[in-house]
Amino acid sequence: MIFVRTASAEELQFNDPHEPLEKAVEAFNSTLPIIKEEIKKSRRHWAIHEPRMWRRAKDISDEDLTSFTIEKDLVSVSRQLFI
Repeated sequence: MIFVRTASAEELQFNDPHEPLEKAVEAFNSTLPIIKEEIKKSRRHWAIHEPRMWRRAKDISDEDLTSFTIEKDLVSVSRQLFI
């Protein structure tokens, strides 16, 4: 039997948000094509099963929806502190 517990906001501690360092930009850029493809796959999946999921973005093309870049659009990062 597997038990899953969600941590409360009080239990999680993060460092202060800051501009992404070069390592963060590199990490996000290495996964950017996968992230964008997963957004498109999610949209197609939910269009079949639950159209309301992407309703707010219905007038935005896939191209526009995934036109973001890490350098331009990733403005802040934060990470969980393990204490």
